[in-house]
Amino acid sequence: MSRTRKRPSFPKPWHHKASGRAVVTLRAGSRRQDVWLGPWGSPEAAAAYRRLVAAHEQGTALAAASRCIADLTVAELLEAWLEASQARPRRSNEIDNYKPLIALLLELYGPTPAAAFGPKDFRLVRDELLRRGRARTGINRTMVRLRTLWRWAAAQELVPVERVHAMEMVRGLRAGESSAREPEPVVAVPWEDVEPVLPMFSSVVRAMVLVGWHTGARPGEVCKLRPCDIAFDGPNGTWVATIADHKT
Repeated sequence: MSRTRKRPSFPKPWHHKASGRAVVTLRAGSRRQDVWLGPWGSPEAAAAYRRLVAAHEQGTALAAASRCIADLTVAELLEAWLEASQARPRRSNEIDNYKPLIALLLELYGPTPAAAFGPKDFRLVRDELLRRGRARTGINRTMVRLRTLWRWAAAQELVPVERVHAMEMVRGLRAGESSAREPEPVVAVPWEDVEPVLPMFSSVVRAMVLVGWHTGARPGEVCKLRPCDIAFDGPNGTWVATIADHKT
């Protein structure tokens, strides 16, 4: 006697605590897609879930999921990114570097659908940073982080990848082409402040301090130097270090 194959049950919503939203995780083979429904416990979330179940019965759940994702707000996208970022090992200050940008996006675009955020909005954020007196190089770094946020969202299928490509067409601010101020030059610590403390250091640390002071290298760059990175036969008896991974 043949048996009727049981239809796999549709996944239940789960509570995304960081954003307070109900989420359903759909799987099709190796593909996984989180569908954001609405505030946890709300009629809106319950109705969205029922629509997904009905679409699942008709074999159109992924298409229905795309419509749900279109309602994902910028605030919810940022919450999802923060949660994902905190779950991955990162440098201690990396997430902190994003916090001013996140605060600005929440202020300007919190309830806006994330999928609607495009190059015009990208430029508006840049212009707001300009209005607030940020230096040109700082604005450019912030805009790189904004692209990174949306690139992550596109990889998670939360926003259309075309939006990311369009934002990448907006070039950074160049010196002299805008009213953005240039950052103050970073100058060396006065030698009068360095010389008295040198005897307090071990020979290795003292050498590192001297290399940093004479070359302007960052402490992290000096710490990463290895003998194999240094050519001891440079011009006029100088030593030349070649750093493969240099922060500019």
